[in-house]
Amino acid sequence: MKTILCTLMLLFSGVIANAKITLIDDKPIAGKLLICNLEDERIIDNSKINVVVYLYRTSSAEPMYLEQEAVLNNFNKTMALQLQIPDSTEFAIIKYFANSKYGIITSQLPVMMYDKSGRAVRNSNYYASLYCTAAMTGAENADMDYALSMEYLQKELQAYPNHFMAYLNTLSIKYDQKNIDSKAADSLGKSLLARINDLNEVESQALAKYFSSIGNNPLSDSLKQVLIKKYPVGMLSEEKFISTLSEKKDNEFMNLADIFIKQFPNSKQKTNIIEKMVQYYITNQKYDRAESIMLQNKFVPPASAIRLAFMYAEKLRDLPRAEALLTKISNKIKSLSFADCPDNKSKYEWS
Repeated sequence: MKTILCTLMLLFSGVIANAKITLIDDKPIAGKLLICNLEDERIIDNSKINVVVYLYRTSSAEPMYLEQEAVLNNFNKTMALQLQIPDSTEFAIIKYFANSKYGIITSQLPVMMYDKSGRAVRNSNYYASLYCTAAMTGAENADMDYALSMEYLQKELQAYPNHFMAYLNTLSIKYDQKNIDSKAADSLGKSLLARINDLNEVESQALAKYFSSIGNNPLSDSLKQVLIKKYPVGMLSEEKFISTLSEKKDNEFMNLADIFIKQFPNSKQKTNIIEKMVQYYITNQKYDRAESIMLQNKFVPPASAIRLAFMYAEKLRDLPRAEALLTKISNKIKSLSFADCPDNKSKYEWS
């Protein structure tokens, strides 16, 4: 049994106020039970603990979540967790939230995944490298350590020599740390162009961003244009559309915003754009349209709802309509279930 101190990299040492997570098996296997013990002297007796496990796999842009509520043993401030890890998992972060005399506290533990032979599964070392630079969802509290990140990237490449993202990130860190100059970085990056037809959208976009980061903007822009044509509703197409929207005002913005919502219905920016549309309608006294688009949106912008209700009451002198709107908004919020939780948030963080 290996004790791994939470909030630090796997197999590294450090402590926060006697908080620690102990993995029963220090080489957990995806698809099997992940068993661990949690100990934290800061947590208030009988307080609820929310455990969130972020599950990563390269086939998904966002992590999956396992969530569990528990109460620490009041005598020794410990608890045991048993979590069934899906067999597609390549990396995980165990994070818990609890009450203490200091307020809500949180600690976390990164966990690599292994196969039955004890070998790290593909992408596990790669994700560990991202964790070291807080470059992934759920790793916001990780310590920044580029040297350690490079170690994990080298391990990934030793086990899986054709791992594109591991190699590209190695080049990026070498350039950022001034271990190679821009000429060498450009030459090494161009050597990857031979694989361009085999790259997926994420890998192709990463290559375009790499060239931009080392100063080769013409090549970066050229690759981005190819990607936008290849993936018309892809990530770069969405970024370009959002950039265009940010430059527009009034009617031009409204017309494009309506197109954006239809073209990218699952965009993380959708709620922000709808809120701007609502604000525009309120400012221009198009209250019916403001209410209509607000109620069509799953996540209601509360500030806009209150402002619109105020307009009904003060501008139109229609208090019943203001009350009716607030009732509709209240009922809509109450009707939201965990099934409405965005993909990029755990239910605990969303609630």
